Amino acid sequence: MKKAKFWMICVTGMFICVMIGFFLGRNSQSAYTKVDNAIQSQTESSQENPSIKDGRVDLNTATSLQLQMLPGIGETLAERIIAYRAETKGFKNVEELMNVSGIGEKKFLQVKDLIKVESPYIETK
Repeated sequence: MKKAKFWMICVTGMFICVMIGFFLGRNSQSAYTKVDNAIQSQTESSQENPSIKDGRVDLNTATSLQLQMLPGIGETLAERIIAYRAETKGFKNVEELMNVSGIGEKKFLQVKDLIKVESPYIETK
């Protein structure tokens, strides 16, 4: 009887571990999936929109929503990026993104291959 309980507990524990692994694995690439989906959904409009023409987001022309498609960039950071861009009259290079409050080297490394600075900054009101 004790062996049966032991094995039942072991099987239940393994089942729980497998389910946790399944759900964690399913969400582990969600940030990159979000970027991929955004790029695919804007393929047609990308010919007209230089912000995402080659699949990378241009820091000088991207909207808040486009910036939020980047891993680790939410609404608050997107607005900070736009505010910094307005204050400095545009980004000169992608590394300058680390000057934005809340974006350190770790977050920069997550997005550096997904961003660019090609378009000149044009002030909008």
